[in-house]
Amino acid sequence: MSQVTLKKMVINNVVGNVLGHAGITYWVKHEIEAIPAGGVQGWVADFLTTGFMFPAILFVIMFFVFRSANTKNNLVIEELDESALLDKLPDNGWTACLWVGLAGMVTVALPLAVFLSFSGLQPLSPLSVSLLKGSWAGVIAAISVYAAYYLITTRGLTSRT
Repeated sequence: MSQVTLKKMVINNVVGNVLGHAGITYWVKHEIEAIPAGGVQGWVADFLTTGFMFPAILFVIMFFVFRSANTKNNLVIEELDESALLDKLPDNGWTACLWVGLAGMVTVALPLAVFLSFSGLQPLSPLSVSLLKGSWAGVIAAISVYAAYYLITTRGLTSRT
């Protein structure tokens, strides 16, 4: 494996996840004329579920990628600003995964769902849902990758945790 840099990983994940989430969401929901807020097929359930699952899964993947690269001395350690919020992440990667998932749901997906629910902009078109989901997936991707990198580089976690 070649050297891993934070900037490269963030850019790749943001672009891939924006295109992937928007594309898959549109592909799955394009035949629906209008997507309601509530219900099993509604966008609120979709946003909240994805808001938890996506950052948690991405964090775990990136945590192990960075940990492996760090163990093999292939990780380029970049200077990071101190982060009081990220310092609160537990040392255990699996527990941190749950915290990142909850943070993604509570800070991004839930406020978006509440705002859209009370704004009167519903039901939403498949294109609107796809663009919204793709946009915040990019934000969550950047945060999840950064959080995994921060945890590995500031705590020096190279063994199984």
